[in-house]
Amino acid sequence: MFLGVTVMVTTRDSVLLLSGEYETRGGHTITRPPPTHLAIACPVKVLVESLKSKLGKVSEEVEHLEAVEVDIEQAHRKLQELQKEVRGLYVFGEDVDAAQSDLQSLKGRVDSSISQAKTLVSETKDHYIGLQQLVPTDIAQQVELEEVNPHLRGGRVENNLEKTTPVHPTEIRTSISPSSAVGLNTTSALANYDTEAVCWATFRVIYWSVVVIAQLSSLELLWETVSGAMEEKSRDLKRARTVRSEYNVDVDEVQDWLQRAEAQVQDRSVDPHQQKEHLTKFQGELSSVDDRMERLTKNGGVLIGNSRDDGEKALVQSTINTLTERLQQFRSCLEQKKHQVGDTLDSWQRFMTMYQAVKSWVDEKQTFLVEPLQLSSLTQARQKVHDYSVSRTLNTSGGALVSTRCYMGESSSVYTTAVKTCKQMTKNLSDMSKELENIGKVNSVGDLPEKLEEAEEAKGEVEAQLLERNGLLLETSEEWEQCEKKMKDVRAWMDKSRQSLDSPQNKKKPLRDQLNIRDKIVMDIATQKTKISISAEKLQVHFRSGVGGDSKVTEAAQEILKELDQFHEVMKEQSNTLDTCLLQLDQYQQEIQQLRQQIVQVESQLRIVLSPTYLPHERDRAAEEQNVCRERVVALQTKIAARNERMKLLAQRGTPDTEPLDS
Repeated sequence: MFLGVTVMVTTRDSVLLLSGEYETRGGHTITRPPPTHLAIACPVKVLVESLKSKLGKVSEEVEHLEAVEVDIEQAHRKLQELQKEVRGLYVFGEDVDAAQSDLQSLKGRVDSSISQAKTLVSETKDHYIGLQQLVPTDIAQQVELEEVNPHLRGGRVENNLEKTTPVHPTEIRTSISPSSAVGLNTTSALANYDTEAVCWATFRVIYWSVVVIAQLSSLELLWETVSGAMEEKSRDLKRARTVRSEYNVDVDEVQDWLQRAEAQVQDRSVDPHQQKEHLTKFQGELSSVDDRMERLTKNGGVLIGNSRDDGEKALVQSTINTLTERLQQFRSCLEQKKHQVGDTLDSWQRFMTMYQAVKSWVDEKQTFLVEPLQLSSLTQARQKVHDYSVSRTLNTSGGALVSTRCYMGESSSVYTTAVKTCKQMTKNLSDMSKELENIGKVNSVGDLPEKLEEAEEAKGEVEAQLLERNGLLLETSEEWEQCEKKMKDVRAWMDKSRQSLDSPQNKKKPLRDQLNIRDKIVMDIATQKTKISISAEKLQVHFRSGVGGDSKVTEAAQEILKELDQFHEVMKEQSNTLDTCLLQLDQYQQEIQQLRQQIVQVESQLRIVLSPTYLPHERDRAAEEQNVCRERVVALQTKIAARNERMKLLAQRGTPDTEPLDS
C-alpha cells in the first residue's frame, strides 16, 4: 500500500510538472501560482504538442533502459558463468604449466568481461545523467532504492503498478485554483488528452532507472567478486606451484640423502674410524633432514587436501609414509651402527695392542737369537748339562747351590722360558684373528690382515728358531750317543729291506705292489738320510760355532749317507725297471683291447657275410669272404693269447721284454 501511495503521488506530481504546474528550484519542487485566465487562453495546440514531445522522449528512454537492462543481465550472466569457471578451475594438478595457461586464458576472458561491464556501467551512468534532464532528480529521489529494491525481483514493482489506481483528471483539476475556472474548457481539453499515457511512461522511466541502478550496483559487486575470486585463484596457483615444487625438491633431496646415507652406513669397505666420521656427519644432518621432512609432509598434506586425482593422493601419501618409515629405520640403524662401530673401534684398539706386544716379543727374541752358543767340546757339553742338572737338583732339594751352571745351561733355561712365551704369543695371534673377524663383520679391516700376517710370519720365524735352538740345546747332550745308534738302526734297516725285497713272498706280489714297496723304500731312504744329515748337521752347527769334537762320528755319518745313496740308486733302478714292465703291461692290455675291438668288427662282418641275402648269386665269393673273416678272427685271437702269455712272463720275471711282439 505504501508503494502504491508513493506511486500515485509521484504520478500526480509528474503530470503537474509536465503540465507546468510545478517547477524545481534548488532541489525542491515549488508550486507555481495558479495561472490566470490569460495563460489558460494559450493555444491548446502548443500544450498538446509539448505533451506529445515529452511522451516520445519518455518512450525512447524506456526502450533504451529496457535494452540496457538486457545488456546488464547478459553481462551479469556472463560474469556468473566466469565466476563458476574461476571457482571450478583446478590448479593443484600435476601439470602446473597447463593450469597456468588455463588461468591466463580464463583471466583474459574475465578481464575482457569486466572491461565490457565497466564500459556498460560507465555509458549507462553517462546516459542516466542526461536522463535527469527529462526526469527531475527529486522525482527519482522520491522512489528510494531501499523501498523499491525488495520489489525488483520477478517484476513485483510492475505488478504493483498495474494494481495502482490511475489518476483521474478531476484530481488534476483539484490542484487548479478556483480563480482559473475561467479556463475550464482548456483544462477539459488537457484532461481529454492521453494524460494517463504520459504519466505511466514517465513512471516507467523512473522505475527502469531505479531497476538499472540496482542492477548496475549488483553488476559492480559481481565483477568485484569475480575479480577477487580470480586473484584468489592466482594466489592458489602460485601456492600450488610453490607447494608442488618444494614437495618434489624435498622428496628428491630426502630420497637422495637417505640413499647416500644408507649406502655409506651399510658400506663395509671403510675402516671404523672413517665410518665413525660418516656417522657423526649423518647424525648432524638429521635435524635438517627432519625439517625438510616436516615441510615435505606439510606440503604433501596440502596436495592431498586439494588434489582431485585419487591416484596422486595415494602416491603422495605412500611417498610420505615410505620416506617417514625409511627415515625412522635409518635412525634406528644409525644408533645400532654407532654401537657396532664403537665395539669395532675397541676391537681395533685391542688388535693393535696385541700386535705391538707380538712385535716387541719378536724383536726381543730376535736379539736373543743373534747371540752365538759357545761350547769347548761335546764331552764338556755333556758334562756341563750333567752338572746343570745336578745343580738344579741340589737347588730343588734345598741343598747348597753349586756354581757349576755353564753358559749352555743358562741358555737352555732362557730358551725354555722363550718357548713357553710362544704359547702366549700364539694366544695373542688367535685373539687378533678373532678381533679381525669381528671388525670385518662391520667395517673394512684396512691393513690389519697384513699386520696379522706379518706378526704371524715374524712369530713363526722366531718360534721356529727358538724351537730349533731349544731342540739343539736339549738334544746336543744326547745327540752324540744317538748318532751312532741312528747309524746302527739305518744299517739294520737297509739289511732288512734287502732281505725283504729278495724274499720269495715279495717276488710273488704283483709288479705294482713291488713298485710301491720300492717307492716307499726310496722315500724311507730320504727319511733315513735326513735323520743322519740332521744329526750330523746338528753337530756341525756346534762345530761351526767353535765347538770342537771327535770327527769320527761325522766320518761315519758320511759313510752311512754314501751307503744310503747307493741303496737309493739300486732302488731307483729297480723302480724304473718295474715301471717299464708296468708300461709294457699297460701297452699289452691296450693292444688286447684293440684286438678285441677288431674281433668284434670282424665278427660283425662275418655275420653280414653269413647272411643268405649276401651275394645270393655268388655263393663261392660269399664262402671265400666267410673264410677270410674266420681266418682273421683266429689270427686276432692268437695275438691276444700271445700277449696274455707275455704279460704272465712279465709278472713272473719282473723285467721288461727286449723284443716287442708283432702287431
